Amino acid sequence: MEKDEHPRKKGRSVVSVGDRTEGIMVLKTGWAVVKADSSDGRSQILRVYLPGEVMGLAEIGSSRANHRITMQTDGVICPFPRSGLAPLYSEYPRLGALLTGVGSLDQIALRHHASSLG
Repeated sequence: MEKDEHPRKKGRSVVSVGDRTEGIMVLKTGWAVVKADSSDGRSQILRVYLPGEVMGLAEIGSSRANHRITMQTDGVICPFPRSGLAPLYSEYPRLGALLTGVGSLDQIALRHHASSLG
């Protein structure tokens, strides 16, 4: 999942709201955050990604991004295409189950964080 490396600079968006999503990404080095923008121009950090974490699991079932991921430091991301997920689940079912579990826990954490902000 880390064959295709793309360097990213601090402050650069990895994904913007409305971008077409092609799959998931592994954050190989650096830190990234999920930000939610409000109508008054402010933004809130909803999630911090550290090296080794998988980004974009929330968009597996969607063709467009619903949030913004921004690099907080210089780093490297490794995109993994959506088309590669089906073989991954069939050839490595434990890894597939792990990705599903991580994605579920990520969504639970985001909902908890959002409700505590309210």
